[in-house]
Amino acid sequence: MVMKQHSFLVDIGKTMVDTNKISSEGKDSQRMYCHCGNKKELKSKARRLLVKKHDTTVEDKHSIETIKCDKCGSVYDSKNRLFLIIPDEDEIYKVSFLVEEKGKTITLLRQKTFVRYDSSTDKLNDNIVRTDSIKFDRSKNKTEIFLEKPLLDKISVNNKQNDVNNITEEVGLSKIGRLEHFFQFYDFASYGGLINIFNFFNKIDVVVTDLDDIKKLIPQISYAYNNHDVFEKTDEITGESITYNKVDSGFGDGKKEEKKLNIGGYLSRYVELSKIFLCVSDFQSISTILLTKGQVFFKEFIHSKNILSSQVYELFEATSPTKILEISMNCDINGMLKGSGDNDTKEVAKKVVKISKTIEDSPNYLKVSPLIYKHISTPQDMEILLSIYRKKYISKTDIETLFQSYDTERIYKFYRNLEKQRIQDNASFTIKNIKHILDRNIDDVVKGGNSDYLHLYTDTINSMRLLELSDNYIYRIKSNVELKTIHDDLAARYGAIKDAKKAEFYKKAAKELSNINTIVGDVELTVIPTLEDLNKEGMLMNHCIYTYLDRIVNRDYMAVHVQHIISNERATLGLYRKNGGLEFDQLKGYRNSRASRELIEGVLEFIQINKIQSSSRNSDLTPSAGSITRMHDYLSDEEVMKIRKEREKKENIEMEKAKSEGKEYVPKYSKSHQKNKKGFFGLFA
Repeated sequence: MVMKQHSFLVDIGKTMVDTNKISSEGKDSQRMYCHCGNKKELKSKARRLLVKKHDTTVEDKHSIETIKCDKCGSVYDSKNRLFLIIPDEDEIYKVSFLVEEKGKTITLLRQKTFVRYDSSTDKLNDNIVRTDSIKFDRSKNKTEIFLEKPLLDKISVNNKQNDVNNITEEVGLSKIGRLEHFFQFYDFASYGGLINIFNFFNKIDVVVTDLDDIKKLIPQISYAYNNHDVFEKTDEITGESITYNKVDSGFGDGKKEEKKLNIGGYLSRYVELSKIFLCVSDFQSISTILLTKGQVFFKEFIHSKNILSSQVYELFEATSPTKILEISMNCDINGMLKGSGDNDTKEVAKKVVKISKTIEDSPNYLKVSPLIYKHISTPQDMEILLSIYRKKYISKTDIETLFQSYDTERIYKFYRNLEKQRIQDNASFTIKNIKHILDRNIDDVVKGGNSDYLHLYTDTINSMRLLELSDNYIYRIKSNVELKTIHDDLAARYGAIKDAKKAEFYKKAAKELSNINTIVGDVELTVIPTLEDLNKEGMLMNHCIYTYLDRIVNRDYMAVHVQHIISNERATLGLYRKNGGLEFDQLKGYRNSRASRELIEGVLEFIQINKIQSSSRNSDLTPSAGSITRMHDYLSDEEVMKIRKEREKKENIEMEKAKSEGKEYVPKYSKSHQKNKKGFFGLFA
């Protein structure tokens, strides 16, 4: 009989790994396959401390703590554990790395050995080998990765084994995700040939520009080179291979000492090393980003949606770090200007060569100067800058001026806030407004200021336009608190304006959406039906909904009154009308404050019912008890609870009465939504 290097325990009855089975449903049936070739049937489950891999197995009072092979005498316990096998599934239990060289090609191989117990044949096969590879062509500095049936490399019992396709891909800029799978650590498997991982990268590092500087910059890579001596020893008790590493003693004497290798940490270092090496070998100029921006930025950058292929950078002759970020910021993966709308890759390929030299002249193309480059700290900063620039709020020179005049973190915080705002095209918003906000500390919300200052600011500009005030009127505001005062004053002044013709147009526009009037639980939502009601809404709620009149009349916007039936809490919901559909804009309570959790939940269900588009980033839909401003007639939570209990008691009595009389009872209050044709305002018609 053939001697084996590993020993297995097959959970034939699946009573150890299937937590849905209990003793009455399945009979315990386990079988040990010893390394000597002997098999032994077990009538009780093994304790979880006796097996590898599955640390959440089922055990009971009959579970055994040790198993002894009747042939060779090997004893399996907590120190010499068995590898637990689930029937009819491939289980990876051994991984070995090798290096092959053929001509100009050098290949790192990862051989994965699986074991499988086939319940239909009652046989165990522990020699299923699948091989992955990273192949590097030294003549072209190009890399290819091959993964053999990667979805069978499961790392837990919950992983499904459905897709058995192989994967072959190039590796380089914008294509590094598969490397993480190649260096995946399986803490239940034995490893061999780990030194070959270093040998592979050591053989190709000649193509990695600035390697000495990279080693100084990234401790993990320096450590991998200084402590690369890895070797295996056989455990005399278990017969298993244990990996050791010779590392610096730490005393500065140049001596090395043997330490048991943390294989997971070892492989993790090579995940990062491989990404850097293979990205730099694919496009050597990318190392300038690493050396000027540091490891953290570089890691985020090569994983971000901004990273492009080496072909795109080469097309634009992007070799300097500023040019690389500039192309990354402005171009998509096909080398076209972001947002150009051309998604046909084949057609793009024909056009790129023709327009690559003129694309930089587009008004939507933001050039990156050394000053802008210096103030880009994350890949997300690139996206924010391009978005603000394309909205035509500020020019490239303005961006540079703001970076020179104000704190960088403060500027980006302001930009992120500004990006969420929707300023009307005919409203003036320039760098002068931005400087006004920053110089007057209107963005300072720490000392009692309004956190929604930018919404108030842009709404004030819109009100000024409607009231035909000078653009300079806004500069009267000298603080965050004063912004709120002037904003509310202008909203009230505009609310006094009446227009009979517009009133009729408004009524028609609102009637078109009256079918969405809804009651969700105790929250009633009603499209505001008339211009007069819109004016009352703004005056009652002390906010500027009336300034949206023109947009509502033009069928670009709609206002919805939201009211809690019991507590009397009120809010106003603003919706964009686009291409026959609706999109969420804002939800404002009294004095532009946040709505309560129950009102927000009602609005969220209303949004879902009516298939209204919304962004998860909108703070108006995030409950915040500290941001609520209550009106004098709102009931307290305790009063609401009392009314609900009384209502439920009354409804139960009526239901019992109907039941005794043999009548069908229709609940007056429904937890689900129901259409309300008249709406809130119809109650008073």
